[in-house]
Amino acid sequence: MRTGWRSRCKIRRLRSSEVLIRFLTAEGEKPAAIHRRMVTVYGEKCVSDKSVKKWSARIRAGHESVGDDQRPGQVNTVITSDLIDKVDDLVRSDRHVTLRMLALKVDVSYGIVWTIIHDRLRFRKDTGKDWVSSEPQEFWEQGILWLVHQWDLCAQAYGVYFE
Repeated sequence: MRTGWRSRCKIRRLRSSEVLIRFLTAEGEKPAAIHRRMVTVYGEKCVSDKSVKKWSARIRAGHESVGDDQRPGQVNTVITSDLIDKVDDLVRSDRHVTLRMLALKVDVSYGIVWTIIHDRLRFRKDTGKDWVSSEPQEFWEQGILWLVHQWDLCAQAYGVYFE
């Protein structure tokens, strides 16, 4: 997934804030004093006082990261080639299947299915056009001849009706 330069700058700013808070906490500085120093240097664009307190407490408690811990209900799903193949087969067997139905059938989240469909398989709403153009010429010729044959059978059985 691509991120914009603004997002990357914000992430860098947060990481540098984390390093600074980690250092000043290790030196015994109180969270309120850390925040005052950060506002003095960085202005109002620095992390909030609440975040400094929270991060400082996590650092003092021995956590390696200031990010959220893994929660019991939070499932990590790895997108494997088997999962991609399964989603691909389901989409090709029923092109009207919804993302929600796919998520239920393969037992993963809607977001994982979306990522597989859009980013890995690169399916778009006009995928049918790609399928049509990928079929060989004989396929279409046989289909048209079959339609002519079916028309003849119907005309023989019920008569030709034109207005």
